[in-house]
Amino acid sequence: MTWEKQLALFFEENFPELGNDVFQRLVAFGNEVLKWNRATNLISRKNPAITLARQIADSLFLLHILRGDESFLDIGAGAGFPSIPVMLGSQARGTLCEARKRRAAFLEYIIRHLEIAETRLLCQTITPDSPLEESGFDCLWSKAGIRAETLFACSARWVRDGGTLFLLRPFHSPEEETNLESLATRFYFTYDSTRIFESPSLDLTRTLTVFRKDSHL
Repeated sequence: MTWEKQLALFFEENFPELGNDVFQRLVAFGNEVLKWNRATNLISRKNPAITLARQIADSLFLLHILRGDESFLDIGAGAGFPSIPVMLGSQARGTLCEARKRRAAFLEYIIRHLEIAETRLLCQTITPDSPLEESGFDCLWSKAGIRAETLFACSARWVRDGGTLFLLRPFHSPEEETNLESLATRFYFTYDSTRIFESPSLDLTRTLTVFRKDSHL
């Protein structure tokens, strides 16, 4: 089965309301990922088509939590997962930060090629001390393997009061859960919820944990 057919089955089962136009734009995005992947390491080169279908589907799970019109900051945007599929499937507006020049070049191309409106790309490393011009984002996320403490610190600076930090990974132990709760308290966030989404056909499970920034700061 081709990756397009795998994605079509997932799409029909989980997001039929988004319609064919969104699906075709996701396919166009996926084709560009595969094309660029021959020269630039965007996704795994071992079974890239299977990886691609899973990456796009995994990204779309965020649409089950988002309102769909948020402004967000993605730190270490990589090949555009989850941000590009999220923006193709909603009215969310993103600032994508990617320090690696080849991946940033791909993101710049795909934003222009697919005419994704209200999107900003920053080719730079982001830390809590970075001089970003923007602030007051509705939410922040990252799939770049950044330490949780750094994500909380960045969120404390750039996410608006009442906004959210999405952690795109599960708690692996009670100790890690306790540590995250401690970090949340330290940076004035409150645990909101944990959601687990699955796609058996793609052998895919995604844990999304949400922390909300206290509005009294």
